Amino acid sequence: MQSFPDGVRKSVEILGDMMCNSVYDNYHLEMEKDTIWSELEAVNQDSKETLMENVYYNCFRDHMMG
Repeated sequence: MQSFPDGVRKSVEILGDMMCNSVYDNYHLEMEKDTIWSELEAVNQDSKETLMENVYYNCFRDHMMG
C-alpha cells in the first residue's frame, strides 16, 4: 500500500482491519481456489519457474520465503 507520509497511520489501520475483520463468502473462495490451481499448473509447466521455486526453497528453507 502506498500512502502520503501523513496517511501512514490510516493506511496501517486499514490494512489491520482487512487482515483481522475480513469476511469471505464460500462461493468466492471456491472460485479463487480454481484460479490459484490454474495458475499453479501453468507455473509448474515452466521449467525455469519450477527451478527457481526449488532454489528459493532450498536457500530459505527455514525462512518464510522458502
